[in-house]
Amino acid sequence: SKKRALEVSAEDRKLLAAAKKKQATKKAKEEAKEDGWHCSEELIELYEKDAIWQHLRDLTTDFLKGICMDHNIPRTGAKYKLIPLIIRHVEEGVLRKECATDGGTRGSVAKSFAKGALTFKGARALFVKLVKE
Repeated sequence: SKKRALEVSAEDRKLLAAAKKKQATKKAKEEAKEDGWHCSEELIELYEKDAIWQHLRDLTTDFLKGICMDHNIPRTGAKYKLIPLIIRHVEEGVLRKECATDGGTRGSVAKSFAKGALTFKGARALFVKLVKE
């Protein structure tokens, strides 16, 4: 195995080191993003009362962009594009709030939802199933 390690070219070692560095940078960015994540209680309450769509529709585009800026959501586009982004963020907030009572489940379910691997309905169903087990 030592001979094999010596056979690896300097260029391959540089590529491997660059790939590891890139992976570490990506992981650090994801962790920083996770640490800075938040959703306002006001938006969560509106969502839980089924009043969020009407509330957001009544706001101006500039105000919606302000909400996006406060929550680190992409804020370019028309009003009809911003509202679904905010709703998805709030759905994630609702899920994170539910998952916060069960710390172990929060990681897997909320992150899958955030990455788009699960719909809100699917993530909530998975959460309920995991909590029951």
